[in-house]
Amino acid sequence: MENSTNKKNELLKGALLFRNVLWSLGGKVLPIAVALFAIPVLIGKLGDARFGLLSIIWVIIGFASFLDLGLGRAAVKFISEKIGLNKEEDIPGIFGVAWLIILCIGSLLGVMLFFCDELLVQQVFEIEEHLHEQARLSVIYTAIALPFVFSNSVFSAVFKAYQEFKTLAWIQGSNSILNYLAPLLVLVYTDQFSVVIASLVFLKVATFAVYLGILVTVRKNLFHFDFSKIKKSVKPLLLFGGWASVSNVVSPLLDYFDRFLIASVITVAAVTYYATPLDILVKISAIFVSVVTVLFPAISNAVVHDKKRSGQLMRGGMEATACFSFPILLFIAFFSFEILELWINTELAAESMMVLQVFCVGYYLKSLTYIPYAFLHGFNKPDIAAKIHLFELAVYAIILYLLASAYGILGAAIAHSARLFMDYLLMSIYADRQFSGNKNFQKFYGMAFLSAGAITLSFLVESFEIRLMLFPVIVVIFALVMWKYQLSGEVKGFFKSPTIFR
Repeated sequence: MENSTNKKNELLKGALLFRNVLWSLGGKVLPIAVALFAIPVLIGKLGDARFGLLSIIWVIIGFASFLDLGLGRAAVKFISEKIGLNKEEDIPGIFGVAWLIILCIGSLLGVMLFFCDELLVQQVFEIEEHLHEQARLSVIYTAIALPFVFSNSVFSAVFKAYQEFKTLAWIQGSNSILNYLAPLLVLVYTDQFSVVIASLVFLKVATFAVYLGILVTVRKNLFHFDFSKIKKSVKPLLLFGGWASVSNVVSPLLDYFDRFLIASVITVAAVTYYATPLDILVKISAIFVSVVTVLFPAISNAVVHDKKRSGQLMRGGMEATACFSFPILLFIAFFSFEILELWINTELAAESMMVLQVFCVGYYLKSLTYIPYAFLHGFNKPDIAAKIHLFELAVYAIILYLLASAYGILGAAIAHSARLFMDYLLMSIYADRQFSGNKNFQKFYGMAFLSAGAITLSFLVESFEIRLMLFPVIVVIFALVMWKYQLSGEVKGFFKSPTIFR
């Protein structure tokens, strides 16, 4: 019992969590850097048509996380919870149910894709006739990969629950990097597109084998399934996963619905001026998720045996996310024109500069929203988060239509950021209610809104030289205010002591 208690407490130590955030961050940043190098080369070697098809294959494989009925996140939640309750003997049942169901989903979708190959190639996608056979083989190969891709989401849940993010970063980071490099390597020897996709299938199967090999070696008890315990785990997993999947489906609608409305209400060409700056922040947001990816299993662990510690994790998570996201988004807002001009061209920069600045305000608040969202899931309240998202979808559709019709893409950007502001408020309020009225999240409102206000200064300052001088001043003021009035002793300790990196 003492060893179990030590283990669950060890998994909640701030130094471990901070190191794991860095590992999680590294596993996301390096693949982005590789992608920036590899994608232009792949476009040049494959051509527009075949690269477009490769992009669709990537989307199909990547979309597995949205079609797993929320079971990957549910597995993280309940395995972490059992660790916190010293009931690790129940973990094989949770793991077994999640893997069985998700394997069935992946296999079913794989079979459907397998038999729809000709339909997709000949009718759904506009593919040049000479590429039909290669495209058809590519769809078949992708269908074969799906059961392995779906299984990997449950396997990774075990590593997250046990805070083994170093191992996870190596596996997922390598998989993501090779996702771009494997096609390049194949194209050195052959220009057959189906062989390029076969290399991706081999990569997914190899990743599955690595996960399985480590789990069988290190956590062999996971595979000692007890039917009675498996049966007991079905209902809570499906209930949690069902509500989580509602958010998984609604969230992309909230993020992409505006593009379709702009094409309808304004023009299709306007979508480019709107979506390009938005895509920058969507990619940047993937980096901010590193904090909550590590915190979610820790929260799920702490909430069942140490509610005080869960409150500390909440505060530390908000502080760390703010320190991390504010300077990045302030920089993008202050130098929005220069960034867009350098990346695309002067014409787009002139049209999209203010759109990007407005998005920076909203996405700063979105970065903070990840923490209360994780807490609602950690407290086993995914239904609240899902209902908030459904409510926002209805309100957002009306606001977006009105503002886009009146003010064009800038109005649409304002509506998008207003929705993110509403999301932050609602998630914070309902997460605080899980602490019996203790307004932990709402206490951060002052700092959140002051720093969001600082980002809006980018709207007012036109001179590049003034912006160049003002940016470091605001960052220093932000850092001093956070250090003096906001940061907890635990978070300050991370910045003071180099021992956390050991």
